[in-house]
Amino acid sequence: MRPDDDRCSCRLRYETETDQLRYVLASIRKMAHAHPRIDNNSIRIRFSDFGQSSMDLAVRIYAKTREWNDYFAIREDILLRIKQIIEDSGTSFAFPSSTLYLSEDAGLDPQKSKAASHAVRAWRSARTLPFPTFSTEMRRSFEDSLKYPPSGSPDDDGPDFESETVEEPLSASPEETGDKDEVK
Repeated sequence: MRPDDDRCSCRLRYETETDQLRYVLASIRKMAHAHPRIDNNSIRIRFSDFGQSSMDLAVRIYAKTREWNDYFAIREDILLRIKQIIEDSGTSFAFPSSTLYLSEDAGLDPQKSKAASHAVRAWRSARTLPFPTFSTEMRRSFEDSLKYPPSGSPDDDGPDFESETVEEPLSASPEETGDKDEVK
């Protein structure tokens, strides 16, 4: 059984700070794993998109029920808990909006803008402008150079450590989940 609209996307304001967003994600994941009526193998809560007026979180979890009214009671409980987590984090839900500047504000950082423009001019002069693509040599020079997982995460064990990844199936078939109802 699924409701007509079984998707849940939480849209947060763009003023939400990066670590505040991490806090929200971690708190929602913890709540979902702690909930006795949620199938822990089904939990997917991810920062999924930069929306037109929001930073979007995708929520997909399955409720442990086959009864329609029970499903909606569990879904309501999850949604209320997510709302409370978002409020407790100090951010809020976004709504379609436009920004109208009526007074002078700090605007863009002129030093950073100048540095970025200078870098592009230097690429042009050196004939290394990475458009439409990076050269093979340039790509090889930085390939696989980012640190992942990020510093401070449980799997971070130094610069050259390759950890075993935690199994997180992308999706489960109805047979694997026992045809549990989905809460999104």
